[in-house]
Amino acid sequence: PPPPHHDPHSDEDTPTSDDLEQFAKQFKQRRIKLGFTQADVGLALGTLYGNVFSQTTICRFEALDVSFQNRAQESHLLKCPKPSAQEITSLADSLQLEKEVVRVWFCNRRQKEKRMTPPGGTLPGTEDVYGASRDTPP
Repeated sequence: PPPPHHDPHSDEDTPTSDDLEQFAKQFKQRRIKLGFTQADVGLALGTLYGNVFSQTTICRFEALDVSFQNRAQESHLLKCPKPSAQEITSLADSLQLEKEVVRVWFCNRRQKEKRMTPPGGTLPGTEDVYGASRDTPP
């Protein structure tokens, strides 16, 4: 028999890898039908959300090569761009990755941000809703 009440945070509402695969397939079909390139999509996402995605990233998403581990690292990067050795070890353990892979990923991302940040400025999309940069002390 079904449970007496529905838990809104149950696993039934959590997207599965099959859901993600179906979404990626529909995303690609719709992009092609509308005549957009992967680069067009990456640029449009940047315009909408302040974070431009490369053609390679869109291609990897459509091919389901963008990992859940990468999303978790991106999330952690927003909270702590320079994690300690202990944080790297903890994150690596939770993602079932080698700690050196996680350490190098964070180094590469910090270097990428340096290349993309204009001198004396902040990246588009790194401001909070009041226009202050995330790295500006409160």
